[in-house]
Amino acid sequence: MKNLKKITVIILVMSLLFTITPSLQINAASKYNAKKIAKYLKKNISTTTRYKAYTKKSDPNKLLGRPKQYTGKADFFDTRVDSSEAGTIEVFRNKKNCTARYKYLKVFQDPSLGVLGLSQYMIRFDKAIIRISNDLTRKEAGVYRYYLEKYFGKKAIKSDVKPVKPPKAKIKLKVDDSSLIIDDTTFVDLTGYTGKVKWSVSSNLKITAKLSSTTIEVKGIKKGTGTVIALAKGKKYTKKIYVSDPYQLAEFIRITDVFMDNDSFSFTVENTGTDIITIDGECYISDNLDHGYAYINEDHSDETLEPGQMKSFSYYQFYGEDDNFYLDDASYMVDIIYQGTKYTYFREQDYQSFD
Repeated sequence: MKNLKKITVIILVMSLLFTITPSLQINAASKYNAKKIAKYLKKNISTTTRYKAYTKKSDPNKLLGRPKQYTGKADFFDTRVDSSEAGTIEVFRNKKNCTARYKYLKVFQDPSLGVLGLSQYMIRFDKAIIRISNDLTRKEAGVYRYYLEKYFGKKAIKSDVKPVKPPKAKIKLKVDDSSLIIDDTTFVDLTGYTGKVKWSVSSNLKITAKLSSTTIEVKGIKKGTGTVIALAKGKKYTKKIYVSDPYQLAEFIRITDVFMDNDSFSFTVENTGTDIITIDGECYISDNLDHGYAYINEDHSDETLEPGQMKSFSYYQFYGEDDNFYLDDASYMVDIIYQGTKYTYFREQDYQSFD
């Protein structure tokens, strides 16, 4: 009876071995797939932008699938290599074919061959050869070896470079312009991160565009200090953006309804202070590209506004140094006199043309 139990145990163990071992072999073999390797590199190395897998028909060497040659091939591309692919992946049916191909390629790495030789680093595994352009430094190529060894779960058999563990990217929230005026926009990026991000902003800001999961465009809609919040992997990243009112000059005057075209300039002034203000008659526009400047013809002399009073002003007939006055990046200026001190209201304008 005891012998029968032993036999039964042996049979069960043997049956488990026969059922488990083939699946392990399939999983190991599936790693030797050129497209899968290239896809893994693209996912883990940020400078790897794309990859291209070949078929028997598209392989430029016409070796794919031939006896004793590679059974799969793919190129991968890196932003640091401009002219061509950054590397090539070749996988083989067995170690013998891989070793033979590796020895053949090694001959062409001889520096004495000059331009006829192969300018590349090689990394070899059991049934795969990865060739990397020496347009990359040894350290940069070493990062590829680091990730290849993670992919295969073992060290390379042969390699021209040492593995280099890349520094962990720091996640930071970056704002192009942290000081806005109302209706202006800026870009906000969560750098060092590639996953999903949940964005939110305070009430004086508005998200106007989502350019990618990690980049948004934000507009200032109300005066004050606002906050942009990026939530990634359960952690919050915040940045402050200050929004100013472009029409408020100090605390005593506000300029609104500004209009400028090819022969007129108008605006509305509101006295928000507690004293009389004077609007200087010599309001003018200027050209920031050194084409000159144009005074606004004084249709009226200096005018005053009482506290709380609002008034519109219009000027016509611009004239400058020549008849055709082009303001590619124009600005306009209004001089305000308050309690004996002159204040200049300055505002840049988008493209304008004055014919």
